Amino acid sequence: MNFEEVETIVTVSRSKSFNEAAYLLNYAPSTISKAVSSVEQEIGYTLFVRGNRANAASLTAEGKALMPDFIRIYDSMQQLKSDLSAMQKDNKDLLRIGSTSNIGFRSRDEIVADFMIRYPEIRLEQEKTDFATLLHMLYSGGASGVFLYAQEGSRNLEMLKNVMADPKLEAIRIDTEHEMYLAVSEREPLAQQDEAPFAAFRDFALLVHPDKNVVLNAGIVDPFRALSKTAGFPLKTMALDLRDPATFYLATKMKLAIPCHPMSFSYPGIKLVRVTDWNCDSHAYFLTRRVRSGRAIGCLLRCIREHVAAHSIEGDEDNGL
Repeated sequence: MNFEEVETIVTVSRSKSFNEAAYLLNYAPSTISKAVSSVEQEIGYTLFVRGNRANAASLTAEGKALMPDFIRIYDSMQQLKSDLSAMQKDNKDLLRIGSTSNIGFRSRDEIVADFMIRYPEIRLEQEKTDFATLLHMLYSGGASGVFLYAQEGSRNLEMLKNVMADPKLEAIRIDTEHEMYLAVSEREPLAQQDEAPFAAFRDFALLVHPDKNVVLNAGIVDPFRALSKTAGFPLKTMALDLRDPATFYLATKMKLAIPCHPMSFSYPGIKLVRVTDWNCDSHAYFLTRRVRSGRAIGCLLRCIREHVAAHSIEGDEDNGL
């Protein structure tokens, strides 16, 4: 017994006519008769008393007893079809992407904002997490694409190079960042300057990710450690979640320096100071599978390629990857 047969039984019962049911369902009368006979044979009971006038039909005693069950099945299956249709529409207009949680990932933020403005009908879900998890999401199909940010000398950059060699993936470089800023409280005397060597931050604690493996793989602390060693002072760190805006509020209350790339947003009471002796580049890429389906990822790739063209971003052969 399938949905069409259940639908036929309920429609004949409600219309009290085989011919009327055929008209309502846009079937041939013979198709209605065959469907009813098939169900009756399957359950072992006759459901309808066939009439002689225009194929009129009334329910048998068994039909009256079973019809509430047929109606419940029909209503449930109608709801199921409606739910499936809604899910298919949602999935068609849904794009899941992943991104590293770097503060001030300006190219990513500009691309995502452009995409949301141009394609408001597409629902975007963006998960910000660590580098290794993003790669897993990409390979497992949990995300249609991922924004990755990796610093020179880090394990993440080595991993990125290996992944980019995979012929099943497409990698688009969207930015290379040469500068580093530290966010500090505007109440600090250092905030009166727009730039300073790292030695000027000797009294501050550097904010780092709470997961030691993430810190090690990302390599973000290594250049700061080298700069502090050169300047002759021990590097102080504080482990906090970079994705939590409360870290910026905390920086307004204590000597905390938050590593940032040039930000496309500001936080009250926070000043960004450029580290003048910073000597470590970071590279940003968008990775996606070459075999992909759906309009949504195609629209995002269009925004990415237009961003790259508008900013004259050079090819991979020029950045050492």
